[in-house]
Amino acid sequence: MSQDPPHSIWQKRAIRERLAREKAEELLEEKSHSLYTASERLRLLFENTADGIIVHTDQGIIREINTTACKSLGYTRHELIGMSVSQIELKPLDQLLKIWNDWENLPELINGMHLRKDGTSLPVEVRLAKYQDSEETLFVALVRDITTRIENEKALRRLANKLTLVEEQNRRDFAVALHDNIAQTLAVTKYRITTLESMLSAESQKNEAMHIKSLLHEIILQTRQLMLDLSSPVLYESGVGAALRSHSRFLSEQYNCRFVLDDESLPEIDDTGIKVLIYQMARELMNNAAKHAKPSLVTARFHLDDGTLSLVVEDDGPGFPDDIEFRPGASNGYGLFSIRERVTHYGGDLQISDIPSGGSSVKVSIKLTH
Repeated sequence: MSQDPPHSIWQKRAIRERLAREKAEELLEEKSHSLYTASERLRLLFENTADGIIVHTDQGIIREINTTACKSLGYTRHELIGMSVSQIELKPLDQLLKIWNDWENLPELINGMHLRKDGTSLPVEVRLAKYQDSEETLFVALVRDITTRIENEKALRRLANKLTLVEEQNRRDFAVALHDNIAQTLAVTKYRITTLESMLSAESQKNEAMHIKSLLHEIILQTRQLMLDLSSPVLYESGVGAALRSHSRFLSEQYNCRFVLDDESLPEIDDTGIKVLIYQMARELMNNAAKHAKPSLVTARFHLDDGTLSLVVEDDGPGFPDDIEFRPGASNGYGLFSIRERVTHYGGDLQISDIPSGGSSVKVSIKLTH
């Protein structure tokens, strides 16, 4: 059996090695091209996203930033690389460090205020992500300019405030009409029946006159209460706290329950629309507790925290039904639905819960500052 000469074996081996090397180079070129394509696609996404992207260390040093963030801040990329986040974020550095150290326990979105190069500021919403590369810990901040959203919220708040004032003016006009017409007519009618009563001789006629006077007296009281429900003069003369104390006295007599009002944290409110809104919400919640819970005790307390005013109304009744819904209907009424819809225009919310010891709690809040 013949064998290939040594030089032929080496030639074949060299050919195989050359072909393998060429194949490896082709694969490497394909991988490099794919990697370049993916990298270029990622770069394009990074540069052209609608949100700003800022990559910084856990000490706040900016390592990378996209074009959107540069345009928003008014700096060039070269100027921003190496800067501290504390130079563009109005929060102090110690607060920022606390946020980064505790980022896993933070809300999904964080509100902030960025400082542009020209000295102006813009409100932002930030979503943070954290990762560890081979050298250091980095944060990726997705930054969204929310200037337009805040302007829209302010416009919506102004419209809601205007609607509250228009509704209140209509109620006051109706209350005045009740006083000047129906209430006055009822009072005159009662007076004339009293005069007629003295002219009657038959005992049955006198009894009938007394019965009519009693009915008129009840109607007059109901009309006066209706006028107060429509528009409380105490609200404008003495403020929200005094108006609610007056209303709680009425509810105590009508429903035979005790009301405790804590308004020490209630600030002086100059905005008439906000004042009316707070009074209406508190009165509605107090009415609900007295009417539906049939409690022996209702407490209402105010709390002010960083421009947000909260009101908590609690009762010792049976609590809310499990199927409570926030929509108007024959079974659940309109009160809670109306309150929830209105407070959203003021950056607030409404929460209901049962009290472990028995009873229910309703918390409603609005932002006084905007």
